[in-house]
Amino acid sequence: MLLFSVTCLPTAILFADRHLPEVKTTAGVVRGRVVPAPQGSKVNEYLGVPFAQPPVGDLRYHDPVRLDKLPSDPYEATDHKYSCIQFLDETFGSFAGSAMWNAPNDLREDCLYLNVWTPRSSGKKAVMVWIYGGGFYSGSNALWVYDGKALAAHGDVIVVAPNYRVGTFGFLSTGDGKIKGEQKHNRGASSAGLHLMSARSQPLFRRAIYESGSPDSHWSFMTSLQARNRSRAFLRGVNCSRDDDADAILRCLRALPVDVIQSAEWVDSRFMVFPWAPTVDGRFLTDTPYSLMKAGRFQHKESLLGVNKNEGTFWILYVLDGFTKDGPSLQNRTTFKRGVDVIAWDLSEETRAQLKQLYRPTDDRGRAAAFRDALGDVCGDRSFTCPTWEMATTLADTGAPTYFYYLAYRATTEVWPPWMGVIHGAEIQVGPCIPYAV
Repeated sequence: MLLFSVTCLPTAILFADRHLPEVKTTAGVVRGRVVPAPQGSKVNEYLGVPFAQPPVGDLRYHDPVRLDKLPSDPYEATDHKYSCIQFLDETFGSFAGSAMWNAPNDLREDCLYLNVWTPRSSGKKAVMVWIYGGGFYSGSNALWVYDGKALAAHGDVIVVAPNYRVGTFGFLSTGDGKIKGEQKHNRGASSAGLHLMSARSQPLFRRAIYESGSPDSHWSFMTSLQARNRSRAFLRGVNCSRDDDADAILRCLRALPVDVIQSAEWVDSRFMVFPWAPTVDGRFLTDTPYSLMKAGRFQHKESLLGVNKNEGTFWILYVLDGFTKDGPSLQNRTTFKRGVDVIAWDLSEETRAQLKQLYRPTDDRGRAAAFRDALGDVCGDRSFTCPTWEMATTLADTGAPTYFYYLAYRATTEVWPPWMGVIHGAEIQVGPCIPYAV
């Protein structure tokens, strides 16, 4: 999860009949509405503003194409329109802890819309762009937790929240340059780092906030080999291999129903392997995040990074045996060792043995709970805490102003069980968008 912060001149705002705010753009006039913020003040709200042509038909698996003219003039920006095609988490049914992250509106390929909240005061404003997380396979700017009214009012800033394509629709890559993911620069905290490493993003932002992630996390980037293997398995699954002929592959994919594509996306079910992730494309990203960080080839800009105390518990709940949201999920030595093997499946047997020794509980008191908590720490440290801290130290070593937070406060409104602690995503409850809405 991420916020970009830039300073710019605000777009000219007009006020139409009944004091509805209107913004004149190169594509036409956008009309919003005035809404109350939780603090009691009012802000201008523009929902569902299209920022590119609908990526359908021949524009499926294509770079976003500029929108020259709005569908109507003025364009009534009063609802969220659509979320992008994605997986919805139905594991726990309507349970609020998981359902809150599911897109609340219709899922369509025609989903390139953004929401904007602006203060009603005049003068220059900072612009904060919220890029939602979701593992590159889910996410929506229509979630109530991403409502920007409170931040716009409290911080006197302009808040922008775009949608972006996820799954193969946004990140399909064959790893050889023939077919490239179209939106490699989007997805939460890991994407902030990718923007930092891309010369193409240099003039677009001044500082960034990274919440629980790094572009060099093992789950947040595909090597060329991984991209090639995943795309081949996917293309076989939808019967579109076509002897590696890129044009023929794209014609085949563009003719397929959405549900056929979506049902074949998850080609690797191993722990913390999401269907697709950014990879080197030669345009936006010229090398791997590891290589760019090691060589110092990134923008040395002011950054705030951070993690939560129990980043791993959310993920092990869904995968490891013996874990449940409805009980204490106590473990023993045997299940602890098995859990480490699942979490660190891609590491050598020697390294896994070292992890088991390093994280093994040493206190005989409450060992069943300690084994459970240790598995959460193995997952959280490896996937989020250590990569984020390493990126923070790399940034700090350049002399760029760098700040780090560690969230250890569990909200009184938390609905996940106590053993899960301060889970991945918990910072949203006390963070930039909804501090007055919880």
